[in-house]
Amino acid sequence: TIEPNLGVITVPDERLNKLAEIVHPGRIVPATCEIVDIAGLVKGASKGEGLGNKFLGNIRECDAIIHVIRCFDDDNIVREGGAKVDPLEDKSVIDTELQLKDLETIESQLAKQQKTAAAGNKDAKLMVTVLEAYKAVLEQGKNARGVTFETKEEQKVAHDLFLLTTKPVLYVANVDEASAKTGNEYSKKVEEIAKEEGAECMVIAAKTEEDSASLETYEDKLMFLEELGLEESGVNRLIKKAYALLNLETFITAGEMEVKAWTYHKGWKAPQCAGVIHTDFEKGFIRAEVIKYDDYIKYGSEAAVREAGKLGIEGKVYIVHDVAVRYAQLPAEIPTHYNAFGEIDGWGSRGTLWIMPVIGILCDALMLAVSFFPQTWNVGTSVTVFNRALVYRRVRDLIADLRLSMAVMFTAMTVWHASLPPRFPWWMGVLIGVCCTAPLVRFFVRLAMKK
Repeated sequence: TIEPNLGVITVPDERLNKLAEIVHPGRIVPATCEIVDIAGLVKGASKGEGLGNKFLGNIRECDAIIHVIRCFDDDNIVREGGAKVDPLEDKSVIDTELQLKDLETIESQLAKQQKTAAAGNKDAKLMVTVLEAYKAVLEQGKNARGVTFETKEEQKVAHDLFLLTTKPVLYVANVDEASAKTGNEYSKKVEEIAKEEGAECMVIAAKTEEDSASLETYEDKLMFLEELGLEESGVNRLIKKAYALLNLETFITAGEMEVKAWTYHKGWKAPQCAGVIHTDFEKGFIRAEVIKYDDYIKYGSEAAVREAGKLGIEGKVYIVHDVAVRYAQLPAEIPTHYNAFGEIDGWGSRGTLWIMPVIGILCDALMLAVSFFPQTWNVGTSVTVFNRALVYRRVRDLIADLRLSMAVMFTAMTVWHASLPPRFPWWMGVLIGVCCTAPLVRFFVRLAMKK
């Protein structure tokens, strides 16, 4: 592999299907996760060996590292140099190259920052403290993620360095099919060293995943996994592990239009999660109606949840976790509103359809006012005379054209919205008829009179 391969994978979430069985939405939208497949590094990559610098750049752009380590014997797949399979050595090669690249990054900045700090610059002194702490660890052959900082200022400086070995890592022991469930001697070594580092580790059999993916139906895949003693595919476990590694969770909005999973960072409060849906929502957040997933499944409908008193009204300090959100309430001055049907109100949405009938009424009022204009009035020392009937007809025609265009737009938008849930009430049809019939009749009368 030379160029990195980007894969966008849906995050498995059994809650979506169960909620869909209750709500019957138009669609289900799961959360997604991007995984970039980058070729393995070789010794000397930090110095540009092979395509090392390019690959290291690709790693720098990622939020976490999934390190796949070979933990199986296969004479048809020869290890570099023909050596025996050694997962710990393979891991060590990657770690060393990443550490050397980080050390190079730190040394390139440290000398400059030390000179600035000597002149009394406080920011430079803070930077020097962080750089020296990282350098001391890296020179011992350890990863920078083991360094912790107490103050927020130091943590921010450390984050802005974007070091490779500060990224969270998940070690994936790629074993043979026979070891897919229990692992083997190779994978146990990887698990032990991951435990020492405080890193995550899991076992997966890539060949098994390939065979499972080739099966056509979901039932066939389940049967295949059961035969191997597996409850879930390795890919699903991998995605869930990666999600947890990044400290991510999902909350769900449920409505007739869609059931959708939204990604947020664990510990976020309600306004921050509202901002995931739309940026205006975080600024104007007031409260949210939330239902715990277990309660939604237990009672079977929103109405039943309300009757049971299980629907919560949560404010700005609410920490989101394992909920299905019905809708968030925003202040009136915020021009957008996200409801349970996935619609953002604004120009052209249901919330602004009333504007067109109001414009039509104002047009009629203006026509009536013109009919009362006087035929003459004084301007300075002169008297201006105008043909009131002519002006009235011209203004009337102009306003009638405006009314007609409003009626056409109103009708088209109403028909479009009527195709989406919820259905409009009966009085909306009456309003449409009143607003559209009058200007249409006036238009055809004008055409007949001109003929």
